[in-house]
Amino acid sequence: MGSVLIGLGLLVGLGVSGISNPTEVRLEGFLGGHPPGARIWQRVQVQIHEDKPRDFEVVNLIVLSPGRESGADILASRRPTRPNFILAGDQKLLDRIRGAGPDEFLRIRGNLLHASRWILVNAVERSPPGLPAAPTLRERLLGF
Repeated sequence: MGSVLIGLGLLVGLGVSGISNPTEVRLEGFLGGHPPGARIWQRVQVQIHEDKPRDFEVVNLIVLSPGRESGADILASRRPTRPNFILAGDQKLLDRIRGAGPDEFLRIRGNLLHASRWILVNAVERSPPGLPAAPTLRERLLGF
């Protein structure tokens, strides 16, 4: 009984909000390759629902939720696991990701569960083939 109370005290002291509250992120890049001239930050593996894992060339990972965790922190913490991210959500959104060619720029917005590889996708933007348009000043400064 005493160990249970100590455990609960530690959870309250450390804050359980990180465990229950997902982090909203925007993963930007190319699925299965990239066009010449694209600046790639890191290559990761993504699994779209139950499909086979595929390479994803990350251009940017933006954390949209308030907090101390950065995109670099998220990538570093998921580096040892394969696939690095598992995408789940509405079938239409997942089909938009699946159908992207290697030269189509993707912006995938979703909720990442704390200390998990699962991203619940809630929006997908696909650009026409080629390099994405230059980011606006607001996007460069604020990330959205």
